[in-house]
Amino acid sequence: MRNSGCVPAGREIPVRITIRNRMTGSLSNRLEITRRLVLGLSLQAHPTIPGGLLMELLLVTLGTAGDVHPFVALGSELKRRNHRVVLVTNEHFRPVAERVGLDFQGIGSADHYRCVLANPDIWRPVRGFRILIQELILGSMRAVFDAIERLGNERTVLVAPCFIYGARIAREKFSIPLATLVLQPASVWSTVEPSLTASVPWSSYLPRSLQSLFARGLEHFFLEPLLAPETNRFRRELGFSPVQRILAAWQYSPDRVIGLFPEWFAPHASDWPSQLIQTGFISHENLDPLPMPRELENFLSRGEAPIVFTPGSGNCHASKFFEVAAAACRKLQQRGLFLTGYANQLPKNLPDGVRHFEYAPFDKTFPSCKALVHHGGIGTLAKGLAAGLPQLIMPMAFDQPDNARRLKRLGAGDLILPKHFTPDRVADKLGRMIRSDDLNQRCRTLSSRIDTGAALNGTCSIIESLPRVES
Repeated sequence: MRNSGCVPAGREIPVRITIRNRMTGSLSNRLEITRRLVLGLSLQAHPTIPGGLLMELLLVTLGTAGDVHPFVALGSELKRRNHRVVLVTNEHFRPVAERVGLDFQGIGSADHYRCVLANPDIWRPVRGFRILIQELILGSMRAVFDAIERLGNERTVLVAPCFIYGARIAREKFSIPLATLVLQPASVWSTVEPSLTASVPWSSYLPRSLQSLFARGLEHFFLEPLLAPETNRFRRELGFSPVQRILAAWQYSPDRVIGLFPEWFAPHASDWPSQLIQTGFISHENLDPLPMPRELENFLSRGEAPIVFTPGSGNCHASKFFEVAAAACRKLQQRGLFLTGYANQLPKNLPDGVRHFEYAPFDKTFPSCKALVHHGGIGTLAKGLAAGLPQLIMPMAFDQPDNARRLKRLGAGDLILPKHFTPDRVADKLGRMIRSDDLNQRCRTLSSRIDTGAALNGTCSIIESLPRVES
């Protein structure tokens, strides 16, 4: 690992977050951090670094825009606090890093990113999870480790999702503090409140005891055999002993786990990691100088509020989604806003009052709309909640089914499985949602509970307070 000079700091970090009083470290340290957070006091910026020197942060992530943009938000805020920040992710996201002024280290080519997304199996529950393991989790492990070894030094702090195993192993090898960032509840393993089983439609009809048993079987017979051999092979090369229960326990940093979702969206399950703190949804868009397209501004201001349809930034297999969306707009006689970077999957002739745009900043666009139809990604869902929009979700894979069920449980929307996503069903559900005063009032109430700025500040303060790792 490299060495570099240090920059003096010496400031206090204000904190305003919701916290459970179960944290790692010595008892006196846990009590003091909890007291300061609960009383709204402050944490010294990384107080365990001698002389109050600033950190050098490596923010490591992979995935689509919904996975990367929260790291862009964190990096921008941490840089504003005078830390050095390097965003480590796929080359596809270099432009957004450059727009917000973050140093960038690429892992994997933009062509490879597009090639992975071009595989239609990625949106199928079982096949998609296998691709996730092969391409993101295991496929990136050594490259991530090598990047951290090359870029890190004695003042480095790592921030990474739980599926970036190269960062988890680098923490052990180089004694680097690591904050595991969890963007969605489904990424926190639980047999008490099983989330991954939501990808299996019939599992929701099982009693809770059988859902828990199914989750244990899924871990033991499917997930562990996929993850453990390659992970432990790399660990042995580095001189480490093998690990077990990788998905359920090992993948979370013992230093800190931060959940970027509020407790009212996902209550803290009794078997979640004790070092997990939930701060809330965050947003990067107010930090990104990319402007709203002028034509979009004109469209939103010159007619009735439209319904937004978006299948996710990385979905290039959404032809049916948009065919159904267009037909539903015709049936409802509603304006529609279609958002996708892949225009080739749109119907040739869009209905009157329906427009397509490749890009729209959700924070600025959604408040001018009347409903949101999407895939169930946690970033899109959070933006919809913040705007107070009724949401209709067509979940396909990964965390999407769990997110959709949580939204429905909150009374802020509904879901339709892909095989039932037809014009009649979509138009019927959307019509009911738009006309429901109770549903729209519930959405406005939930919107008032979201404070992305406070969540961002709290998350950065927790990262700054990470203890050093004992060798």
